[in-house]
Amino acid sequence: MRAKKPKVIGHFQNKISMCTCAFCLSLLLRLKLITSESSNKTKYVVVKASINAIEWNPIYLEHLEKLIIAVNELIKHSYQLARFIFLHELSQNTHFDLAACITKAFFVEVFLALIKNRETYPERLSDETSQYRSIIEPYLSMYQKVTNFYGIPLANAQQIALYQGNAICTVYLNGVENHLGNYIRHVVNVLLDIKKRSKQLRRTMKDQGFNTQAINQAVKEQITAPATEFKQRLASKTVDLANLSTECATVYQILAPVLECYPRDYTFTKNNRWLDIKINPKHHIKAFHRLVTLAEEHGFKLFQCFPMKHGWIPGEIIIDTTILKQHFLQEMLISKEEAWERVVNTDKKPFKPQQGCHFRGSIYTDGVAVTIVKTDGETRAGGPRRAYKRKIGKEDQYVEKLNDQELKQLDHRSVLIDPGRRDLLYAMHEDSQPNYPIKYQYTRNQKRRTPRPRYTIKSGSASRRPLYGWLKHPWAKFPARQLTQPGI
Repeated sequence: MRAKKPKVIGHFQNKISMCTCAFCLSLLLRLKLITSESSNKTKYVVVKASINAIEWNPIYLEHLEKLIIAVNELIKHSYQLARFIFLHELSQNTHFDLAACITKAFFVEVFLALIKNRETYPERLSDETSQYRSIIEPYLSMYQKVTNFYGIPLANAQQIALYQGNAICTVYLNGVENHLGNYIRHVVNVLLDIKKRSKQLRRTMKDQGFNTQAINQAVKEQITAPATEFKQRLASKTVDLANLSTECATVYQILAPVLECYPRDYTFTKNNRWLDIKINPKHHIKAFHRLVTLAEEHGFKLFQCFPMKHGWIPGEIIIDTTILKQHFLQEMLISKEEAWERVVNTDKKPFKPQQGCHFRGSIYTDGVAVTIVKTDGETRAGGPRRAYKRKIGKEDQYVEKLNDQELKQLDHRSVLIDPGRRDLLYAMHEDSQPNYPIKYQYTRNQKRRTPRPRYTIKSGSASRRPLYGWLKHPWAKFPARQLTQPGI
């Protein structure tokens, strides 16, 4: 059988082309989000092919199918177990902190709890992990009896659990972000009976001989505009109930359990509920659940606040270099390139560099199709890291913000240094004056142009060594042992 030609489905400095399936679009969106967090210059290329096109080693083909089936079964039950836990906790305790459980770490523990004969090390657990397990374990045996699912044995599941836990958490957050605001406004429209009242008013005015423009204006002034104004008032955490119509006041009383379920000290971003749902969706998950409960009590159209995985067709799972070594090669000491060469033919066209992007060791597959991710930057285990930026507190004030009394306390005992992002060293002498500043600046570019550091200072080298040239500065009166060159 002739292998299918690989298909490029998109890259981030051009338009998405050819493939628009839900999985590929969601994958491109996730990669785009990673790009925006890590570096604006990072580019990804996603290529679709088949197992035959990349020549997956037949020795590992059966194991691949078993792994995909096992992981998909665990994913399906992870969604169900999380939903089972949340519904029981909320029915028993109305003050249950649901937002604290909508995290990657919690769903990782849910996934791992469903693995049969899993080894646990209680003495190594963090406080957060112990707390999550204390929530999950009381319901695990109950869930097993209800579903008759007692787990699947899966060794070395931590890496897979990290990916799937993050995916489940993303689905929960996306559900709140994309739907909660629309559902609240929909329920308001249903409670105000906007559609029926508008239809009745149009029929009445039409029978009285009014034209279409007059009818539309009357519907807007009497029905649509008041409802819109009421929804705008709901954006605030403290709703202004003054000058509300009787219908809107009644609707607010019905929606009060949803609108007032937040902690007293919680504030919306810019005092806007709809904006905060988009920015901090995890803090609105309890309001989403109460809205579903309210819709069920009033017989409205039902919707899901806790997502589920439906269907029996296995979905695609991610396989990175660590998973490849653990589950297929059982050998961790070999290099990334050698590991992939043993399983697939990396010389095939789907793995070739494209537009400066190279295959870095991550694929998505369901056992039939393969999605290959390429990037122009080197990857690292666990994904990109955010640089830690320390917040400046009251104890760390800038010198220009000090008053005269605080400045006098620094006389004859201070050297002010500002380590910025561009400068490795930026210093000011204690005898520096506004009219005669005594400063020294040593930048990253200067360090790059500086030759390898020498431990002796030779005469005549000051012009070639930026830092040593600074020894002509008034600070040079200090002994040399008090001076330290960055990088030595």
